[in-house]
Amino acid sequence: MNDPTSGLIDIIEPVRPVLVVASYSAWWLVLALAALVLLGLWMRWRGRGVRACRKRLQQLRQACATGRVSQHAAAYRLASELRLGLQLQQLNADLPPPALPVAEHPGWAEAIARLDTLRYQAGAGLEESEWTRLCNQVDIWLKRAGRC
Repeated sequence: MNDPTSGLIDIIEPVRPVLVVASYSAWWLVLALAALVLLGLWMRWRGRGVRACRKRLQQLRQACATGRVSQHAAAYRLASELRLGLQLQQLNADLPPPALPVAEHPGWAEAIARLDTLRYQAGAGLEESEWTRLCNQVDIWLKRAGRC
Protein backbone atom coordinates (compact mmCIF):
# COMPACT_ATOMS: atom_id res chain seq x y z
CA MET A 1 0.00 0.00 0.00
CA ASN A 2 2.87 2.33 0.43
CA ASP A 3 3.68 2.02 -3.21
CA PRO A 4 3.41 5.53 -4.81
CA THR A 5 2.02 4.16 -8.09
CA SER A 6 -1.08 2.59 -6.59
CA GLY A 7 -4.17 4.04 -5.00
CA LEU A 8 -5.33 7.65 -5.29
CA ILE A 9 -2.49 8.79 -7.49
CA ASP A 10 -4.02 6.93 -10.46
CA ILE A 11 -7.39 8.69 -10.00
CA ILE A 12 -6.14 12.33 -10.04
CA GLU A 13 -5.46 13.73 -13.49
CA PRO A 14 -2.84 16.40 -14.04
CA VAL A 15 -3.93 19.98 -14.78
CA ARG A 16 -4.11 20.66 -18.49
CA PRO A 17 -2.33 23.62 -20.06
CA VAL A 18 -5.55 24.44 -22.01
CA LEU A 19 -6.66 26.58 -19.06
CA VAL A 20 -3.66 28.83 -19.57
CA VAL A 21 -4.52 29.32 -23.26
CA ALA A 22 -8.15 30.05 -22.31
CA SER A 23 -7.05 32.74 -19.88
CA TYR A 24 -4.96 34.42 -22.60
CA SER A 25 -7.93 34.48 -24.97
CA ALA A 26 -10.06 35.94 -22.18
CA TRP A 27 -7.50 38.73 -21.71
CA TRP A 28 -7.54 39.46 -25.42
CA LEU A 29 -11.31 39.65 -25.29
CA VAL A 30 -11.16 42.07 -22.36
CA LEU A 31 -8.58 44.23 -24.15
CA ALA A 32 -10.66 44.28 -27.34
CA LEU A 33 -13.76 45.33 -25.41
CA ALA A 34 -11.80 48.05 -23.61
CA ALA A 35 -10.49 49.34 -26.95
CA LEU A 36 -14.05 49.46 -28.31
CA VAL A 37 -15.25 51.36 -25.25
CA LEU A 38 -12.40 53.86 -25.58
CA LEU A 39 -13.14 54.31 -29.27
CA GLY A 40 -16.80 54.94 -28.50
CA LEU A 41 -15.91 57.51 -25.84
CA TRP A 42 -13.53 59.27 -28.22
CA MET A 43 -16.16 59.41 -30.96
CA ARG A 44 -18.72 60.80 -28.53
CA TRP A 45 -16.26 63.43 -27.33
CA ARG A 46 -15.48 64.41 -30.92
CA GLY A 47 -19.16 64.48 -31.75
CA ARG A 48 -19.78 66.95 -28.96
CA GLY A 49 -17.61 69.54 -30.73
CA VAL A 50 -19.31 68.79 -34.03
CA ARG A 51 -22.74 69.28 -32.51
CA ALA A 52 -21.69 72.57 -30.91
CA CYS A 53 -20.32 73.91 -34.20
CA ARG A 54 -23.43 72.89 -36.10
CA LYS A 55 -25.60 74.48 -33.43
CA ARG A 56 -23.70 77.78 -33.67
CA LEU A 57 -24.09 77.80 -37.47
CA GLN A 58 -27.81 77.09 -37.18
CA GLN A 59 -28.24 79.87 -34.61
CA LEU A 60 -26.37 82.27 -36.88
CA ARG A 61 -28.62 81.41 -39.80
CA GLN A 62 -31.74 81.91 -37.71
CA ALA A 63 -30.51 85.20 -36.28
CA CYS A 64 -29.72 86.52 -39.74
CA ALA A 65 -33.04 85.30 -41.16
CA THR A 66 -35.05 86.99 -38.40
CA GLY A 67 -33.09 90.22 -38.70
CA ARG A 68 -31.52 90.13 -35.24
CA VAL A 69 -28.06 90.13 -36.82
CA SER A 70 -27.05 92.07 -39.91
CA GLN A 71 -25.31 90.35 -42.80
CA HIS A 72 -22.23 92.40 -41.98
CA ALA A 73 -21.99 91.03 -38.42
CA ALA A 74 -23.06 87.56 -39.54
CA ALA A 75 -20.28 87.53 -42.15
CA TYR A 76 -17.71 88.13 -39.39
CA ARG A 77 -19.14 85.31 -37.31
CA LEU A 78 -19.36 83.01 -40.33
CA ALA A 79 -15.74 83.72 -41.22
CA SER A 80 -14.73 83.08 -37.62
CA GLU A 81 -16.51 79.72 -37.57
CA LEU A 82 -14.88 78.80 -40.86
CA ARG A 83 -11.43 79.81 -39.65
CA LEU A 84 -11.79 77.95 -36.35
CA GLY A 85 -13.43 74.89 -37.91
CA LEU A 86 -10.72 74.51 -40.54
CA GLN A 87 -7.96 75.49 -38.07
CA LEU A 88 -6.62 78.31 -40.22
CA GLN A 89 -4.70 81.36 -39.08
CA GLN A 90 -6.27 83.52 -41.75
CA LEU A 91 -8.85 83.10 -44.49
CA ASN A 92 -7.15 83.61 -47.83
CA ALA A 93 -9.00 83.29 -51.13
CA ASP A 94 -5.79 82.37 -52.96
CA LEU A 95 -4.74 79.70 -50.47
CA PRO A 96 -7.44 77.07 -49.81
CA PRO A 97 -7.02 74.76 -46.80
CA PRO A 98 -5.13 71.53 -47.46
CA ALA A 99 -8.07 69.38 -46.33
CA LEU A 100 -10.33 70.87 -49.00
CA PRO A 101 -10.64 68.79 -52.21
CA VAL A 102 -9.00 70.34 -55.28
CA ALA A 103 -12.33 70.40 -57.13
CA GLU A 104 -13.67 72.90 -54.57
CA HIS A 105 -10.78 75.39 -54.78
CA PRO A 106 -12.61 77.74 -57.22
CA GLY A 107 -15.66 77.75 -54.94
CA TRP A 108 -13.38 78.55 -52.00
CA ALA A 109 -11.95 81.61 -53.74
CA GLU A 110 -15.43 82.87 -54.66
CA ALA A 111 -16.88 82.33 -51.18
CA ILE A 112 -13.96 83.99 -49.38
CA ALA A 113 -14.16 86.93 -51.79
CA ARG A 114 -17.88 87.29 -50.93
CA LEU A 115 -17.17 87.10 -47.22
CA ASP A 116 -14.42 89.71 -47.56
CA THR A 117 -16.78 91.99 -49.50
CA LEU A 118 -19.45 91.63 -46.82
CA ARG A 119 -16.98 92.24 -44.02
CA TYR A 120 -14.90 95.10 -45.40
CA GLN A 121 -17.04 96.99 -47.89
CA ALA A 122 -19.46 99.53 -46.42
CA GLY A 123 -23.08 98.91 -47.33
CA ALA A 124 -22.42 95.56 -49.01
CA GLY A 125 -25.09 92.91 -48.84
CA LEU A 126 -26.23 89.70 -50.49
CA GLU A 127 -29.64 88.57 -51.60
CA GLU A 128 -31.29 86.02 -49.33
CA SER A 129 -30.70 83.14 -51.76
CA GLU A 130 -27.00 84.03 -52.14
CA TRP A 131 -26.61 84.32 -48.36
CA THR A 132 -28.26 80.92 -47.86
CA ARG A 133 -26.01 79.39 -50.52
CA LEU A 134 -22.92 80.87 -48.84
CA CYS A 135 -23.97 79.52 -45.44
CA ASN A 136 -24.67 76.09 -46.93
CA GLN A 137 -21.28 76.05 -48.64
CA VAL A 138 -19.50 76.93 -45.40
CA ASP A 139 -21.48 74.21 -43.63
CA ILE A 140 -20.43 71.63 -46.25
CA TRP A 141 -16.77 72.62 -45.99
CA LEU A 142 -16.82 72.37 -42.23
CA LYS A 143 -18.39 68.91 -42.38
CA ARG A 144 -16.02 67.60 -45.06
CA ALA A 145 -12.71 69.16 -44.25
CA GLY A 146 -12.96 70.53 -40.77
CA ARG A 147 -13.73 69.44 -37.27
CA CYS A 148 -17.35 70.44 -37.58
